[in-house]
Amino acid sequence: TPDVAFSSSEPGSTFECRLEGSAWQPCASPDTLASLADGEHTLDVRATDPAGNVDATPASWTWLVDTTPPTATMGDPGRVVRGTVSLSSTTADPGDSASGVASVAYEYSADGGTTWAPAPADWDTTSVEDDVYELRVVATDHAGNVTASSPVTDVRVDNTAPTTSLDDPAANVRGTVTLTGAAADAGSGVAQVQFQVSPAGASTWLPLGIASAAPYSVELDTTTLPDGLYDFRTVALDVAGNEGDGAPVTGIRVDNTPPTVSLGNPGANLRRTVDLAGNADDGAGSGVASLVYEYSPAGAGDWHPAASTWNTSSVADGVYDLRAVATDAAGNVGASPVVTSRVDNTPPATTDNAPSGWQSSAVTVTLSASDAGSGPSATEYSVDGGPFQSGTSVDVQAPSDGSNDGSHTIAYFSTDVAGNVEAVHSTDVLIDASPPGSHPTDPGAYLRGTVTLHASPSAPSGIASVAFQYSQAGEDDWTTVATDTAAPYSAVWDTTAVDDGEYDLRFVVTDRSTPANVTRTTLPSKIVDNTAPGGVVGSPAAGETVTGDVTVSAAAHDATSRVASVELRVNGSTVATDTSAPYRATWDSTSVGDGSASADAVITDLAGNTYTTPSVAFTVDNHAPTPTLSDPGSPARGTITLASESDPDTTDVEFQRSPAGVNDWSTIAADASAPFGVSFATTGVPDGRYDLRALATDGSGHRGASPTRTVLVDNTAPTATLTAPADGASVGGPSVDLQASADDGAGSGVASVAFEERPTSGGAWTAIATDGSAPYTATWDTTSLASGGYEVRAVATDGAGNTANGHAVTVTVDSSAPTVTLADPGSPLHGAVTLTAIAGASARSVAFEVSRAGAASWRTIGTDTSTPWSTSFDTRTVRDGVYDLRAVASDAFGNTRASVRAGIRIDNTAPSLASSTPSEGATVASASSIELVASEALASVTGVTLNGAGTVPPVVGGSHVTFATGALADGAYTLAGVLHDLAGKRGSFELHFTVSSGTPGDPPPVSENTSSDDSTTVDASDGSASVTMPANAWADPGNGDWVVVTIDPRPATETLLPGYLNDGEVESITARWALSGTEVHRFDAPLEIVLRSARPDDIPATSEGHGWRVLAPLAGTTLPAGADDGFYRVGDTVHVLTRHLSLWALVRDTQAPASPTGFHGTVAGGRLTLYWTPSPDGGAAGDQVVLYVDGKEAGRYPTSQTQADLGPFGFDDTGAFALAQVDAVGNVGERTIELRGLPELAGKTQADAATALAGRGFHVGAV
Repeated sequence: TPDVAFSSSEPGSTFECRLEGSAWQPCASPDTLASLADGEHTLDVRATDPAGNVDATPASWTWLVDTTPPTATMGDPGRVVRGTVSLSSTTADPGDSASGVASVAYEYSADGGTTWAPAPADWDTTSVEDDVYELRVVATDHAGNVTASSPVTDVRVDNTAPTTSLDDPAANVRGTVTLTGAAADAGSGVAQVQFQVSPAGASTWLPLGIASAAPYSVELDTTTLPDGLYDFRTVALDVAGNEGDGAPVTGIRVDNTPPTVSLGNPGANLRRTVDLAGNADDGAGSGVASLVYEYSPAGAGDWHPAASTWNTSSVADGVYDLRAVATDAAGNVGASPVVTSRVDNTPPATTDNAPSGWQSSAVTVTLSASDAGSGPSATEYSVDGGPFQSGTSVDVQAPSDGSNDGSHTIAYFSTDVAGNVEAVHSTDVLIDASPPGSHPTDPGAYLRGTVTLHASPSAPSGIASVAFQYSQAGEDDWTTVATDTAAPYSAVWDTTAVDDGEYDLRFVVTDRSTPANVTRTTLPSKIVDNTAPGGVVGSPAAGETVTGDVTVSAAAHDATSRVASVELRVNGSTVATDTSAPYRATWDSTSVGDGSASADAVITDLAGNTYTTPSVAFTVDNHAPTPTLSDPGSPARGTITLASESDPDTTDVEFQRSPAGVNDWSTIAADASAPFGVSFATTGVPDGRYDLRALATDGSGHRGASPTRTVLVDNTAPTATLTAPADGASVGGPSVDLQASADDGAGSGVASVAFEERPTSGGAWTAIATDGSAPYTATWDTTSLASGGYEVRAVATDGAGNTANGHAVTVTVDSSAPTVTLADPGSPLHGAVTLTAIAGASARSVAFEVSRAGAASWRTIGTDTSTPWSTSFDTRTVRDGVYDLRAVASDAFGNTRASVRAGIRIDNTAPSLASSTPSEGATVASASSIELVASEALASVTGVTLNGAGTVPPVVGGSHVTFATGALADGAYTLAGVLHDLAGKRGSFELHFTVSSGTPGDPPPVSENTSSDDSTTVDASDGSASVTMPANAWADPGNGDWVVVTIDPRPATETLLPGYLNDGEVESITARWALSGTEVHRFDAPLEIVLRSARPDDIPATSEGHGWRVLAPLAGTTLPAGADDGFYRVGDTVHVLTRHLSLWALVRDTQAPASPTGFHGTVAGGRLTLYWTPSPDGGAAGDQVVLYVDGKEAGRYPTSQTQADLGPFGFDDTGAFALAQVDAVGNVGERTIELRGLPELAGKTQADAATALAGRGFHVGAV
């Protein structure tokens, strides 16, 4: 609908219009045409002047109507673009009346198509920020129709180079090291990271390798570079093609040359602690990192570590080789020439020849020293506590007057050439000249047999011996019985060695002096009688057979004295003892079993001599025999033995057989003497089942049969056939399958099948295995056999023991294992590594295995079944340590061969601080050095600072690090740095300790590392407070950082809270991240702060930089959820629980709170309610409102409560009510005005009302 304007050359003219040559129609300018279809259109206009003249040459305008928009398609520039990008598109203006594309414009959007900005066809993407964009093309035709194409989405603009950094590989490197780096690209992502090296400062970069995926690392064999200083860097390339150079890690020294070492000679003979001194020089290398000392038994080469102050007592005495071993900062090791010295920590041994016992003459004692090490050098002695003097001969006098009698002590010791001093020994010399006393014990008037003689002698020097002697009475011809040399003194006299008769006894006592003193004492007239009585058994008679009650008797006599008693016995058991003739008793023979028995008698005279008569044998027979038949076993074959046991009186046993269950008995054989047994030739009867029994007969003719035994007779061998392997088969390996079939028909059944083999050349058969149940199978381990031909057979054995050899088959054994070599993977290893091996052509698989070094406990890592033989080993699946690796190749038959690489160190763990001196968080009185113990042996310690500044260089020895700082002044100290282990792993550490000598002043702060897994308590250096960081108070950030907590007591220099007195120090308790240094103020779990030496009226206060406030008391000992802090008391300690850290102190509240305000009461429904507003008391916590009724305390309310219902209340209630406020420490403020209830006044005169009010304490007046 176009608008058309037109005009005439004459004023006042009118107009007519026509469209497309149609009839003329009046029109006026401007004229709005009706909507027209697309296509070309012509409008004619003519004017008519006021005189009626018509324009003979109408004006004409031809135009094109085009309402169809053009088409547009945006070309895709790619997913990632950078720099200047040529944008392309396809546009068209369709339709028969198209006006044609007039313009093409490109646009981009960064907000998902909400807003669009223009972009030139050659789009300089650096003009926009890196981001993900949408692109579109906007086409406009000549008619003004506009079309925006569908956008091309997810076009990332990335003009920012990736960032990259190289992890510090350590200041000094050697051997093969792993270079690691990081790279990041917030845009298109990292495509690759290249590792480069340049001589230090030269910036002539050479590639070392490319890593295409994180974690980015390459292996560098530093031996391919000459020793010297180098710079290393990483260069990252992102997907868009932007390249970023990482900052170089400069000054890295490659050092593969060990240092030179020398050791000073500590001396020929060494003892106790010896100072070892050595020197080491690393030339132009990385510098000596550690110098340690080692020892070995001379010539053995078995080296062990020794401290620089070597405690030689830690090794056995002997000759040792010593050397110094230096390790440079790169880990190269050099050793000094060997120095040989003798270790002698064993003092000499000195002996003496002092005589034992008491002496009566002078004694000379000789001292003899010996030493197997450096040899003795001197001997000293002392007598009876006198001064020590040199010498080896000691004289002890023994004067005849006894003036030197007694014990004399000689103390002595020796010293050897090495300086070892022997412990003092001592010996005693005894002098005595007095004779002993004798005190014999009378043994009695009549003696027989063995008599014990006793004596109780005494002597100053002790008793050396007591001799016990006898002589025929009055003859004085003494014979020694025995000599006793130790109390109690006694001798045993066998009087049977002498004739019966009268004897004298003598006791000869000798003391311990030399020469000895002797005393003799005689006991006369002792009678010896050793003649036994005599006698015989009268009944039963020898060989007699008895039953029931039997008389047992004996005849007895004695040549010297009458018989005292006769004991009658049967089978050794007493029947009766008779003391007068005739000697007899009755015995019940049924009390014993049938069989042989014997009787005897024991006769005793008055002197105690006894005689046992010869025994008389007889037979007891009261029962029939009851034999038993021993189990002969079933099944049976060949000749078997039948055995039976029966009663003692059995005279013979007959063995019989019968077909099982038929009871038709046939005699096999009989035996007439015990043990009863016969042989049964089973081959004489047909195979089958038989009953067996034994039939016994005793001397009286009684017969008894045993229970039957049933056996299976089987004398027929089974059959056996080897079914696998097949005849002519080829076999090999540890588990060749063997199979056989066997059958025993109706016999005892196949019990087992044995498999046997032998070379085809012949010889004895060798057992392989035996199977006791069908199907009969076994596995044959051929790995120990030589390759070649073998025969294999099955041998069947049935239950009766009959055997049959099956037909042998012939096989070919292949027992040759394939060759294999495991490639050296290097050491140490970390992360994922590839293990490779080379195996012979017969190999079908290679298994890769790992074991702790020397343990031979192998675990499979992976198995490869095709060449090239390899597997991936993630070393993180085992603990750090030293391991053996092996490759095991197997062929088609299972023959195996292994190749081992021993002593491979695996290290995936960064070193950490295990302990220290001073220890973490400790407060010590002084410190002049710092010693660290790491979790493993270290190569170096770098980046070391003490309180943020450089300090003395560390001395590294194994896992120990020493800093000789010299005396440290009072104060808090933080030692920080990076530990580097032998595998190149790094771990940051911080050690915190405080030196506090107790000098008056501001106590130094104390810091300590904390853990998210364990609780840590830090004590203030002056003991005034402590803080405990519980487990899970902070979350592990995952980047190796941790939280350090510090407690710093400070003097309170100003009043902390108005109305409160400061009581003690201000405890500044802070926390920070150890590596980033960022402070930590809020925690996930409550910390506990203990403030000590608190008065009962002390309360804790805190400040977080916005003024001080007091804490609220807790109802228990836990902090409620949602509470920030609070406290409770235990004795004189205040325990604060807090989720934040700041300043803490104890304050004493000395100012009472103001009275509550707005105190009033109302009575409604007959009940009294009091109202008030508590005093804020400066924000103090723990205040209470106290209610007084008639001057006495009636209740307390928390300050959160502002009213109280006191219950029913009427005109007759006369109580007076008042309030006061009390704080947490007991300070009570002033009371409010008193409230009283009015009396009932309605209906009273003014005078009566005034009287009633006055009675309640009210004063009448004007208000």
